[in-house]
Amino acid sequence: MGTQHVGRTVRNAALALAVIAMVLVAPLLAASPRANIVFILDGSGSMWGQIDGKAKITIAKEVLTGLIQDLPSDVNVGLVAYGHRTKGDCNDVEELVPLEPLNAGELISKLKAINPKGMTPITLAVRTTVEKLRSAEEETTILLVSDGEETCKGDPCGLVRELKQSGIKFVMHVIGFDVGDKEKAQLECIARAGGGRYFSASNAREFLEASKKVTESISVGEEPGRLTLEKKVFQPFEGVVVSFEARPDYADSAWIGLVPSEVAHTEADSDEHDVAYQYIHKKTSGQMTFKAPRTEGSYDFRMFNTDLNGKETAAVSFEVKGTLGAGTLKVDREIYAPGEPIQVSFTAGERFSPQAWVGLFASDLPHAKSGPSDEHDTAYRYIEGRSSGTMDFRAPYETGSYDFRMFDTAERDGEEVASVTFKVEGQVAGGTLTLDKTTYRPGEPIRVQFKAQPSYQQHAWVGLIPSAVAHGSSAENDQHDLAYHYLNGRVDGTLEFRAPNETGAYDFRMFDAEGTGKETASVSFTVKGDMEKGTIQLDKSSYRPGEKIVVTFTASPDYQTNAWIGLIPSSVEHGSESVNDAHDVAYQYLRGNTSGTFEFKAPDQPGSYDFRMNNAGLEVGSVSFTVE
Repeated sequence: MGTQHVGRTVRNAALALAVIAMVLVAPLLAASPRANIVFILDGSGSMWGQIDGKAKITIAKEVLTGLIQDLPSDVNVGLVAYGHRTKGDCNDVEELVPLEPLNAGELISKLKAINPKGMTPITLAVRTTVEKLRSAEEETTILLVSDGEETCKGDPCGLVRELKQSGIKFVMHVIGFDVGDKEKAQLECIARAGGGRYFSASNAREFLEASKKVTESISVGEEPGRLTLEKKVFQPFEGVVVSFEARPDYADSAWIGLVPSEVAHTEADSDEHDVAYQYIHKKTSGQMTFKAPRTEGSYDFRMFNTDLNGKETAAVSFEVKGTLGAGTLKVDREIYAPGEPIQVSFTAGERFSPQAWVGLFASDLPHAKSGPSDEHDTAYRYIEGRSSGTMDFRAPYETGSYDFRMFDTAERDGEEVASVTFKVEGQVAGGTLTLDKTTYRPGEPIRVQFKAQPSYQQHAWVGLIPSAVAHGSSAENDQHDLAYHYLNGRVDGTLEFRAPNETGAYDFRMFDAEGTGKETASVSFTVKGDMEKGTIQLDKSSYRPGEKIVVTFTASPDYQTNAWIGLIPSSVEHGSESVNDAHDVAYQYLRGNTSGTFEFKAPDQPGSYDFRMNNAGLEVGSVSFTVE
């Protein structure tokens, strides 16, 4: 539990923008006889950046063109662009099309003519757009598409907040197109201040799942929905059945959320603070099952007619009271050796979350709630709904005092409900490493025999390390190893390495764990002499441009399977495989063959050339010829 990851990848950026744009625009179009929409498009130089080989500006134009073509005729549309005319100009903002009845041809023509060049003056673009809406009686939806943050020292978030407070009727949504965390923070702030939503193009598929039918017509009447509960008080994590009645014209994305009662009754605030939610999906009645929150207090279920600037149409309140019960932890003794297996026995309260967990901690870490504790555990196991049982851990490899601590849920406010302390003392049992000889040639294969202890971690490892590196620490040796293999739980076996190309003294060293592990065995060897040479022969020394060349070779059986012969200009310095690789005109791999022939074609350019054989970083043979 030390690190939690949530990741979603959207490979089709055009689909991402299209879905988000339609989600933002379509509900408003259906809800108003003459809706107002203004697009603000980023025309700064960074929009030439590519996603999957296609410029971002090209993707944006294609998506918005399709969107414009699908707009109904009874809508007012405007288009503003910035950074599209002059490099380095913070005043480069232009209203390409004023807010007026849709003329799709003109709008698309202006859109396609945008040519990214300059800065990102978002603040000025927002001011230019919104100030013209002061006299508008109907609310205007503004969609800002940007791939970066403000670059002209403005404060777009502060400006949007100021303009909203002045009474101008608008809502601003923002699409962050391929942005980093820093840019995302500013764009999110703009959307929040504008009473709208921020969407990342990279999350469009997730958004599509929840909102795939949101483009259906939305026409909200005055009649509210209804929410009812079977009782008003629930225990933590108790099942709560919510009965609902909804209008048939609610959006497919109409939803019911579980929200702390102190949160403001707006869709944006409720969405930001909901504990859980479910979509209604066009049902006009039914039941939904939630779990009561872990923390005591007052909560609401709230219904909204859409998940985009929706209206709250029903609410019902309830309270959470009581505790989840107690838990216990036991170990069979107080002292363990480093890496030794430990079986932990537990009992858990009947209302504990299935994500209740037991973690291993250093005893000197302060006892805290689940969220902060989750950042410091060295190992963990979930209880998985069991009321009692056992869990298997391994003692840490560092000596000292440790705790097992139980938490009633994995949520941040989960409480620690039990703990037990133990100590780690003594030394890690040793292993052995043996070689069949003590001296090897550069690149020669080496077979290492090992024996390890069952208490070693899965990622115990053996590394090839220069003898000059200090012995002892896994972390320190990990910085200097030339090659390594994990033991993967094996207690004996053979590992295959190759001798380094540089002559000198080396060790194989075994470590009982990665990171905090200790060195438990080592064996030394020396690399002397030169790598065994190969041979290359040609049937003549001069060829015509494009003429076939037959190359005959012999190679050591110790060469790697990716050893290769390359055709290289003679002017290139000899010796290094990487240098040869950077200048070869053609090449073929030996693929483990110790002799054979290759066919090449003489270069078209006359001059002096070599065929050079390369293995494990070094040039091991060559022959020269000319093209005349």
